[in-house]
Amino acid sequence: QVNTRFPEALPGSAWPESPTSAVVIPIQTSSTSLQVVLILGVNSRRAYDSDFEHYFDLIGRQLGASIRRARTHEQDKEHADRLAKLNHAKTQFFNNISHELRTPLTLLLGPLEDLVQMSEPNDQHDISSSLPSNSLQQFSTHPPLMLKATEIISPLKMMHRNALRLLKMLNQLLDFSKIEAEQLHPLLQKVNLAKLTADLGSVFRTAIERVGLSFNVQMENEVDDTLVDTSMWELIVYNLLSNALKFTLEGFITLSLRPSQDHKYLEMRVRDSGIGIPLDECDRIFERFHRVETNRGRSNEGTGIGLALVKDLVHMHDGSIRVDSAEDVGTTFTVSIPILSDISNKPLNDNNSDQDSHLEGGNVLSRLSSYDESLYADELMD
Repeated sequence: QVNTRFPEALPGSAWPESPTSAVVIPIQTSSTSLQVVLILGVNSRRAYDSDFEHYFDLIGRQLGASIRRARTHEQDKEHADRLAKLNHAKTQFFNNISHELRTPLTLLLGPLEDLVQMSEPNDQHDISSSLPSNSLQQFSTHPPLMLKATEIISPLKMMHRNALRLLKMLNQLLDFSKIEAEQLHPLLQKVNLAKLTADLGSVFRTAIERVGLSFNVQMENEVDDTLVDTSMWELIVYNLLSNALKFTLEGFITLSLRPSQDHKYLEMRVRDSGIGIPLDECDRIFERFHRVETNRGRSNEGTGIGLALVKDLVHMHDGSIRVDSAEDVGTTFTVSIPILSDISNKPLNDNNSDQDSHLEGGNVLSRLSSYDESLYADELMD
């Protein structure tokens, strides 16, 4: 009865009497998020019998079918738009990665071909006949003309740096593919995150200070140990500091770690005085394959998956990442992860873990044993 709920007369039709009762009909929309009901006033001059009820039921069914068709059309359009964007992103990604792989391969093959020619001397080890004309001038100050270790250090270093660039990109692609296949899981262990983060920051100091930037590491003294996957954390810090170095031409880079105000999270910040990110790009920089096109950085190289990978790794720790940036002022990335001390229901690192769930691009600190810090600084700059 509607007259008790709506004292004022409801609009009627051709008759002067207003409806005094109404029928509420639930509409089936095939969606749990969209709930619709149809309220129809009943003609006060006609008895509400089975025929009247069937008529109202037909109206409800017709309306539900119309809504479902509209929803299906809308979902199909959204799906097509997503596929189109994904296809464009993948095409752009493969274009980018092709150039990224070709550049270091070219720089590897050039000095390698020269060294192959130099390594074919005659019986007296005279290699003047096997040297290219430009190399003859380079080695003319060393009579008799012989291949010496000091003469191949520079091309070998170039080959090493570019091999590392290839390895870095391929590791990043492998890690990304593992996340896509849901094969990557955090192997948590309890660590002092302040010490680990500071140690990672020290690896970057040589590269940062070499280009005239100041590097500040600010760690909170009293930081509780927490559960993290150290390889994932290293890769998070590595990508954020690498981005800061690439797009900061002067000024400073700051790496800090401190508890949140409620002491439930640890917040790591990477802040720089670099070129900044355009406002319309800030919401897209964590999208897979997306790159901010600019020619103002130290390098235009990149696969477009670094920050997307960082976001995924942070989310695997039940954390969050955000960016604050202003053009020509600088950028701050803030990573927040919960402080966890309870190991219950958490996968811990052990020697029997499936190797396929490990990161290929992690273990930055352990990789330093294979080459010195200055060479690693060169890798960061490439």
